[in-house]
Amino acid sequence: MRYLCINRGQITVNANIAKHSTQPDTNCWDNAPMESFFHSLKVEQVHHDDYRTRDEARSAIFDYIEIFYNRQRKHSYIDYQSPVDFEKTTGCITECA
Repeated sequence: MRYLCINRGQITVNANIAKHSTQPDTNCWDNAPMESFFHSLKVEQVHHDDYRTRDEARSAIFDYIEIFYNRQRKHSYIDYQSPVDFEKTTGCITECA
């Protein structure tokens, strides 16, 4: 299984590396936003393409996140607006979990 790690604008694919995401004093729902994001990424982008190289995969995933997911895709948790539109209309910046 491969895991995607998005860290400060870089996307790396790591095989055989996984870290438990919860802490002893947190509940089981603390990772739900990231699980939801990765589900959307896989269903809407990754499973529809056959990437020949890692660079091709990185580029397609970057475009999905920066162009579609953040600017165009409607999110139910912000009243079915895109994050960019939500920030423009409310002046609020959404925080990642």
